Amino acid sequence: MSDAEFMRLALRLARRGLGRTSPNPMVGALLVRRGDVVTVYARSPGIQVRTTARAKDDGAEDDLIAVESFQTRKVFLARVCGVREAEVFAQAPRVEAEIGAPGPATTAGRSGNRPTPLTGPDAARRGQAGAASAVR
Repeated sequence: MSDAEFMRLALRLARRGLGRTSPNPMVGALLVRRGDVVTVYARSPGIQVRTTARAKDDGAEDDLIAVESFQTRKVFLARVCGVREAEVFAQAPRVEAEIGAPGPATTAGRSGNRPTPLTGPDAARRGQAGAASAVR
């Protein structure tokens, strides 16, 4: 078999798979259908958690869809990121400096972000510097 014949055969075989072998779905293609079991990821720096849930909506890439947890039956929103895959966003606590007039230093509490006064030597040092740390 000559090189030209070999190439024609290879091209003929390649045409058979046209449209079925593309690794990326077409733009706007539904990656998740209502009722599908989807893998839901929660990603944060240094950790990734995954679980399964039932899709309550159809969705294309980057669409927000409702999914229902199998464990708790709670419904939450997730962003479609792949075929039968979605992700929710988890944020790690971060510290921000608040610049202001000198006064009592506070930290934002986790419940409702209510300020909680600091006590002891740390409060005096931070109060004099005019900056407080807030955890969100």
